[in-house]
Amino acid sequence: MRLIDAGKIRIKPEYMRDICGVAMIRVEDMARIINDMPTIQSEPERKKGKWLRSGNCIFPYECDQCGDTNERATSFCPNCGSYNRGEQE
Repeated sequence: MRLIDAGKIRIKPEYMRDICGVAMIRVEDMARIINDMPTIQSEPERKKGKWLRSGNCIFPYECDQCGDTNERATSFCPNCGSYNRGEQE
């Protein structure tokens, strides 16, 4: 399943038609806009991981999915996007 990334949706002005001050979009243009929108993985397809202690004092947390290090144990890895629920000591 493809989910549209709502944070990146932008309607481009060239797709708009101005008729009597009302913005109009043709059905063909709307289909192209939707098909071209950036997508994200749905919840079941996203990797699930944990933060591991890396031993590095500047970036003490390491994602067990991609190995990227981070200064905080956030709820997701900014590198691979996996949900990292909790911390594994």
